[in-house]
Order: sequence, then structure tokens, then C-alpha cells
Amino acid sequence: FSRTAINKWKKEELEKSNERFLQGHGEYLEAASVIDLPDSFTKRIYLPMSRLHRHIYEKFILSKIPKKGTAQDMVNAFPYLMLGLDNPYLLLKHRDELMDAYPQLESDLRKFGTSDMEKFNAMDDILESHPGEKILVWAIHPKTIDMLAEKYSKLNPIVIKGDTDKEERNNLVDQFRFNKENRLLIANITTLSTSVTITECQIQVYFERGFNYTVYEQSTKRIHRLGQTKPTLTYILIYSDSMDVFLDKNLSDKGLLTKKLVDKGFLSQEEWNMIFTCNEDDEF
Repeated sequence: FSRTAINKWKKEELEKSNERFLQGHGEYLEAASVIDLPDSFTKRIYLPMSRLHRHIYEKFILSKIPKKGTAQDMVNAFPYLMLGLDNPYLLLKHRDELMDAYPQLESDLRKFGTSDMEKFNAMDDILESHPGEKILVWAIHPKTIDMLAEKYSKLNPIVIKGDTDKEERNNLVDQFRFNKENRLLIANITTLSTSVTITECQIQVYFERGFNYTVYEQSTKRIHRLGQTKPTLTYILIYSDSMDVFLDKNLSDKGLLTKKLVDKGFLSQEEWNMIFTCNEDDEF
């Protein structure tokens, strides 16, 4: 290493040094010219909420939205507010604090089942469309992962959650990769977004996602990376007219959408309502 490289970063001097080295000793190639991966396709599936799911979602959102507050307050509340959208069963943990605003929460959830979550119905269709193929399913909440594993137990799913030991994690990934009997890998997106290669699988489904763009972007590359020889297909399941659409727009914008909101400072009630009932044609 030269003194320039070690002591400080001087872009112009480093570029000149690289040019001198390449002229006599090397050749410069862009990554795109040496990495030739097969095509990767993404299919967004917009789903209506069931009547009961929509009722619970809206009641929960209305109970948590403050009448006044900063955009940052709202952004901080996003993960919390996503509970009523992703999986209403998760609201039971917060029933004590929701009782005043939503006294019927427990009775509504007693009527609620996986058939009321349209993403499960979409998952059924995806599995039917790809018989015998391995599928990687991404989720966030441990409860959702457990529900997926139970519903599709006949497919011998491999389950990896946040509390799965790291060494065991690697063994489970290998089991999914090489054992034909294990058709599904159901994984927490934060836990498994890096350091694994699963090119034996060409299909992945985003059942749930979070607002962290880096984690999401890294997870997309677990099946579409060096070693993959076939086209890959990514399904993204999205509830229409909800914050799920806003989440998708935010990730498509590399996480900049929430930053734009924070920069606004305060948001009007109309802007807040648009976020929580967002549709694919809305612009921010």
C-alpha cells in the first residue's frame, strides 16, 4: 500500500495510482461484464383484505393514530402499526392498552382465522402453480412463521427464526438445499438476509417485509447470485389500500420515502390517511 492509501483518502491521487498500475500490470473490467446472471423476475400480487381483516386493521389504526404529531412520530410507529396489517393475532399482546379504543378486539380475533388472511390464500395458489419446486418464504414475525409452518406442514418446511442458533441455521439451510423432501424454507428476513447462498431454489415469496431497505435488498440476492443457472421468480404479496402499499413504495424508493416524510416535519390528517390506505396509484 502507498502512503496515500494508508494515511488518508485522496481520490484523485488514488485514481492516478490505479491507472499507472493497470497500464503495466492489469486490466479493468466492470462487474457487469464478468458477472452474467440469468434473468430475475418480480411479480407483485395485490390482494384485498377480507372484511374482518379490514375491520380489525382500521380499528387498530384509528386507535393508534394521534390527532397531532410529527412525521417522525409516525415513522417510529410504523413497525407497531404494521401488526394490525401483517397479522392481527399479534395485537393480542397489546390488548390491555387497546381496550379503551378497541373493546371488541378479543371477540373479533376469536372469529379470525388464516382463511381471513388473503396472503395465505395467495400462498396456496403459488404452491399449486409450482408443484414440486423449492420455495423460499420470507416473513418478519415469529407468530406468522409458525402459522406458515403449521399450515404447510405436509411440505416438510424448514423454519429459521431470530432465535435459531447460527450453527444450526447453516445446517438447516443445507438441509433445505439438498433434501428434496423439504420444499419450503420459511425464514425471518432479518436473520437470513446475508451470508447464505440458496441457488438450488429459484422461487421466493415475500409474505411480510419490514421498512429496512438494506435488509430487504440483501435478502433478494439469496437465490439470485453467482452459482444460479436458472431464471428466478420473486412474488411480493401486498394488501391493497393499506400501509402495505406504502411499504412497497418505500422499499422501491430505496427507503427514501420515509425520509421525505420526516423532512416535512408535520403531516396533515389527509396525508396520514393516505399512508394508511395507500393504493398503487398514489404518489408522495
